[in-house]
Amino acid sequence: MRNLDALTTGSCKLVVPVMQWFDFIHTSQDKVLKIVVTEGEAMVGRVSVRANTTFFETDRILRSIQLPVNPKAIDYWKLEYQGYTQDELQFNGVDSKIAQAKKDFEESIRLAALNLNQFRISKEELKEIILIRLREREKIDFQF
Repeated sequence: MRNLDALTTGSCKLVVPVMQWFDFIHTSQDKVLKIVVTEGEAMVGRVSVRANTTFFETDRILRSIQLPVNPKAIDYWKLEYQGYTQDELQFNGVDSKIAQAKKDFEESIRLAALNLNQFRISKEELKEIILIRLREREKIDFQF
């Protein structure tokens, strides 16, 4: 870990490619390394780096999201019910993973219903049974 003395004119939070950022800071020979952050871009010295997300508002909307080391679809879906704002989900890059988790759930239900059709179990019945079980296990009122 390397501590950097810094002077700032305000606060912001950004998402940049970590290895690229790391290389810029550690290979710099400059006594003063100027970093300028603008909407969608961070400039380190004379090199510009695309910033996937930048926020200049208060840190209140920028909480980091904690996930298991190898998150499963359910871990992403649960985030929607844990009080995070849409900006926080987007900033942490999980908003698309939540949408994918919901699609994966729907597809899993569809495939299971096809297999259980011979036992006269409908897709709707199966979905409700699974949602009840998930609500009990995860202690979250999943809606679909």
